[in-house]
Amino acid sequence: MLRDRGVRITSIVDVGVLHGTPELVDVFSDLPHILFEPVTECAPQIERVYRNIDYTLVQKAVGDRDGYCNLRIRGEAGALTSSAHVERVPGEDVRPVELISLDTFWAQAGPVEDSLLKIDTDGHEEAVLQGGGEFVGKCSVVIIESTNANINRILELMFGMGFLIFDLVEPCYYDGALWQVDIIFIRKDIMGISFDTISDKGVDFSKYEIFK
Repeated sequence: MLRDRGVRITSIVDVGVLHGTPELVDVFSDLPHILFEPVTECAPQIERVYRNIDYTLVQKAVGDRDGYCNLRIRGEAGALTSSAHVERVPGEDVRPVELISLDTFWAQAGPVEDSLLKIDTDGHEEAVLQGGGEFVGKCSVVIIESTNANINRILELMFGMGFLIFDLVEPCYYDGALWQVDIIFIRKDIMGISFDTISDKGVDFSKYEIFK
């Protein structure tokens, strides 16, 4: 829908790509993808998924500062998950990795505007936003995995950066209650140009849909 409406997207920035994001590969195969994934074991699978498109893999964790952090690895090779900024726990695979903020990365790589930014960092999405305020504000679309533990803060940060909610997708439930959901944000000025919104002028009921 974003492509059909002509929303300007110049590149895909995928923070926490793990083994790849097929939906973004399928829809935006003509755009460059900048992939952040500090788990080195994921690199071969990433190479296979992105072999036919223009991509750059940055093997660093993304956070609210530059330096180093501890990375906890869970799962077997091929089914890995990771969590950055953790304390060492005996018996777990925890390794030091380089940490960079989005604003630092783009200050080095050169200015970019109207990117689609996807953040999936296992509960550390807020830190990624805090370290990328300048860059995030220039994105046209931002997709963030949010849980019931951090959704209020993510909404507060994104609204403060000038974004509106475009959609809620892939809701996951635990014991019948919402546990996590991907929130798609769109920059407020783009939303006003590309989509009709409900206002004092009334509602066009031909555009009104109810999903059950």
